[in-house]
Amino acid sequence: MSPQENTDQGPIFYEDGRRPAYVNAIAVRKDGKVYTLARITKGDHTRTDVISIEGPFRSR
Repeated sequence: MSPQENTDQGPIFYEDGRRPAYVNAIAVRKDGKVYTLARITKGDHTRTDVISIEGPFRSR
């Protein structure tokens, strides 16, 4: 991805409003859907899992 294609879209939030501890390894499909590895905590258990994010995304 060239710098001209790289646009910071801000922080990632789960549907319930919480933020993951970190996100890593972002990939974008041709249709614009974004996939990333995120740390997910449920109760007292934390794991890293793949999450997806659908646009539309804003351009700057």
